[in-house]
Amino acid sequence: MSVEGSSKASIARVNGISPATVDRWTLRASREAARFGDRTLRDVSATELQADELRGFTESKKSRQFVFVALEVGARLWLSTVVGRRTKRSTRLLARDSRRRVSFGRERVLIATDPFRYYRHELSKAWGSTCLHVESSKAIQGGRVRRVRNTITNGPHWQLERVLARCEDSKQPNTSYIERLNLFIRRSLSYLHRRTNSMARRHRKLEEA
Repeated sequence: MSVEGSSKASIARVNGISPATVDRWTLRASREAARFGDRTLRDVSATELQADELRGFTESKKSRQFVFVALEVGARLWLSTVVGRRTKRSTRLLARDSRRRVSFGRERVLIATDPFRYYRHELSKAWGSTCLHVESSKAIQGGRVRRVRNTITNGPHWQLERVLARCEDSKQPNTSYIERLNLFIRRSLSYLHRRTNSMARRHRKLEEA
């Protein structure tokens, strides 16, 4: 029920149990999931990664928190997550965590992100010559994407075709898969629903969820 987007209060009402019980169960589940993910997501063979962030709130509407996510496109593998403010530090943590989970190889990994200003520097610093970073910016008009502009910020331009030839899903650099994951996360987590009264009271609660 939690994954389907139900709040802890509604889960407690439907099952006739205390909200504190639901809180304990979800806390245990989140800790086990975190340990399992940290233990198993190692030496991942990656060809294409996409990274993005989605906004949430804690304590009040003025206290904004962001969920940074990295996805390995070929396996649809949710690789890394960082919860925090939309800052250079959060971007650095995501770049470092995703890098340490991916195995070394001779070929560059294609990483596509939006033009958020910290991705360029932090990915270059964490990944170095092992990645080809492309910023994908969209021009939206009337609720539709009218134009997509891709800019290579790390790596030689001539290697883009070579990297794309190894990608099974993308003919051009894009962020469509990570945006689809973000939509799933938002729909599955009541804290991140748009126009909702539900919000995480603390940063830790959002991170656990």
